[in-house]
Amino acid sequence: MTGRIVFKNEQVLQFFLQKGLIATMRQAVDYYARLIGKQIDVVDGSGNVVGKAEILAVFQNIPQFRKMLVKYSSFKSVEDWEKTAIQLHGSLPPIIVLLKLCTP
Repeated sequence: MTGRIVFKNEQVLQFFLQKGLIATMRQAVDYYARLIGKQIDVVDGSGNVVGKAEILAVFQNIPQFRKMLVKYSSFKSVEDWEKTAIQLHGSLPPIIVLLKLCTP
């Protein structure tokens, strides 16, 4: 069974498809940790598979890692990234997943 990651934020999805690398805050710690090094489906907010990605790493969502990874997030600042994550998830998710696009 292939894993999947859904991008409901169009700005983030477009950044990923254009740049080929994304850091994204997520809730499912065990799920993404099991998929490190594996390819997963990239899914848009409508449920369409738009590509494949490899999970490169999973980081604990702490200030140091947010500061280090914000340049791969599509957001201009850590504060903007945090604000959007809280709007989408209700609070800051516990992990940051770093993905590399394999096929658009």
